[in-house]
Amino acid sequence: MFIWANLLALLPLSAGIVLLWVPYQVYLLSGTPWSLLPDPHWSTAVSLLVGAVILITSMVVHELLHGLALQLLGHKPRLLIQRGYLTASIGKGQFLNRQHYLIMSLTPLLTMTSLGGVSLVILPPTIGRLLLIALLLNTAASIGDLMVAVRVYRQPPSTLFADDRGIRVFRQRP
Repeated sequence: MFIWANLLALLPLSAGIVLLWVPYQVYLLSGTPWSLLPDPHWSTAVSLLVGAVILITSMVVHELLHGLALQLLGHKPRLLIQRGYLTASIGKGQFLNRQHYLIMSLTPLLTMTSLGGVSLVILPPTIGRLLLIALLLNTAASIGDLMVAVRVYRQPPSTLFADDRGIRVFRQRP
């Protein structure tokens, strides 16, 4: 399953390359005309440190966006650390309908890709390249969210979902 999920992650990564990496390379070739700040030309060590901070921040932002989507949809989100990772969830006894689950699942991927893509053109190239790496890794890592979204979408519209040590599916009887 681990190998299969990693191979599937190449699909959203490929989409990220087409939507983010290729246009950004063209933008770099044009001389980054919309960059708002001069390029800092950091040392390799500083670039690696800043890149690590951007990457860790992007993982936290991803989960916070799940939580924000839940909150905006009228649910009370919980942020938990499970198996060493920050995750956003709903509380015990709470349920999501299909539409809310789809919105919650896809919010980080869509938000980070679109806002991150726009941010790339106003950042200096050194920072833009680091952000681009974090955005591409986010698209690849979103395979879990995409797989959940497909599973949720295949359920009847009246289905409810709970988070009880995994996704629990409750179909209403006709």
